[in-house]
Amino acid sequence: MTKLFGLVLSLAAVGCGDNTPASAPDATPTTDAAPDAPGPPPSPRITFFDYAIAVDVTPDGRTAVFEDLSDGALAVEVDTVTGLAATPIDVGDPARVLVTGISQNRHLSALHGEPVTAGVHDGTAWHDLPSPYATPCGADVGAGWDVSADGTVVVGMMWNGCSPVAFRWVEGAAAVTPLQVLGSVTAIRAPTNRATVVSDDGQVAAGYAENLAVDRSPAIWAADGTGFLIDPAFQDAPGEVLSINADGSRVAGIWANEGFVWSSAGGKQTIPLLATVLGGDPVYPNAMSGDGTLVFGGMGSAFSSIPVAFVWSEAKGSRDLTTLARDAGIAIPADTQLGSVLGASADGTVLVGIATTDINGAGLQKSFVLRLPAASL
Repeated sequence: MTKLFGLVLSLAAVGCGDNTPASAPDATPTTDAAPDAPGPPPSPRITFFDYAIAVDVTPDGRTAVFEDLSDGALAVEVDTVTGLAATPIDVGDPARVLVTGISQNRHLSALHGEPVTAGVHDGTAWHDLPSPYATPCGADVGAGWDVSADGTVVVGMMWNGCSPVAFRWVEGAAAVTPLQVLGSVTAIRAPTNRATVVSDDGQVAAGYAENLAVDRSPAIWAADGTGFLIDPAFQDAPGEVLSINADGSRVAGIWANEGFVWSSAGGKQTIPLLATVLGGDPVYPNAMSGDGTLVFGGMGSAFSSIPVAFVWSEAKGSRDLTTLARDAGIAIPADTQLGSVLGASADGTVLVGIATTDINGAGLQKSFVLRLPAASL
């Protein structure tokens, strides 16, 4: 999820519909959205929904998860082929909770319950992860921010007093494992740390750590708990990791409003702005293909313009996702602009995100599932 750009856009979408699928003819809710038997590959298409928040999609692209805010906060899993929605899962107070990720076996990570803590839904029930800290900052305990592909590893943050600590939890463990506290502060407290994403294999987590003048500096942690800041010397502007590939060898995020991609082998690369985006507008690389060659997200500020969804690769640079989809033969109305991608399948062909419709009128927000032909990428 996410996650930052998706949350900003999604909050603006609250109250724009009844949260039933908007343009999927077969999208009749059901209590069973499990994938059916393999058949011919589904055709490229886009489906729009009124769900307030687009969260994530499974690595195989078969199940998307959204958050419905029409009656509390409800996690809704949708079969991306049939359009069928599973029975919604209650998450908690919509002003305080958030679903953040989905695994291949449909386990969910979240900020869950009351008080808010790191939650994992295993398909049957929520399990709140116990904190190793006796005294949080207030009533809230922690937050689960992402889950591995097999559903066995969750990362996030726990409140240690008023200093959040990044954590890693492995299924079956009695408690979470705190990750190395990175960064530094001048105040008499520990720096804020959060693990926002985890690789599909569960071996690498990434997010941010407070670093003196900046409240967020991109950070990476290994499974043994050790970590590092990508560039601890840079303290001119905030940044954080927002997406990671399957084995954790490549990450992407925002830094000084620029989108970046980083690996230990290739160093830092800047994601160029599209020509239609204003100079200095923020770039949020929210999702990445499993091999790390494709990065998806949104460019632009939701407060001053209509954000533009993009896909980036080293070979082809930054491309407008709306234009790419139309060129691939997918019918997207002329008054609709895809604004951001929040989740991507491992091969990059199935995407979930947020769009703006009726851009010359009310500017309504919709969530979407987009299935692209592989050749278009």
